[in-house]
Amino acid sequence: IGFTIEGDSLGVGVNKGSNECTYRQLSKGQRGLLKLCFSVSVMESISSSVGVHFETLMLDESLDGMDAAIKVKAFRLFQDLEKDRSAVLVIDHSVELQSLFTNKLHVTMENDITHVEINE
Repeated sequence: IGFTIEGDSLGVGVNKGSNECTYRQLSKGQRGLLKLCFSVSVMESISSSVGVHFETLMLDESLDGMDAAIKVKAFRLFQDLEKDRSAVLVIDHSVELQSLFTNKLHVTMENDITHVEINE
C-alpha cells in the first residue's frame, strides 16, 4: 500500500504481489486489515499532533471478516501498539487469535450480572 498526497487529496495505490490492483480486488479480510492499519495510523497521527497519548486502546471485533492468517498479522500490530501503552484490549471470538495473547479476560453473564475472570 502506498499513499500520496496531492493538494487536499489522498491517493492510495494498492499492490498485490507485484501487480497493481484496486481496493475491491482485495479479499474482505485484506480490506479489513487495511482499514484497521489506516485507522490506527490516523489515530496515532492525530494524537501526536495534538499532544494526547491514549494509554488504553479498546478494539471491539475490529478483525471481523478476517481469516486466521490475517488475524495473526494484525496481532503483530497489537504487539507494537502495546509497547508504549498500559493496555490494548481486543475483543474477538476467534480461539486462534485468543491463544496468542498472554493476558485474557473471560466475561460471562449470569442472571443479569457480569462476571470478569482474569487469566494471566
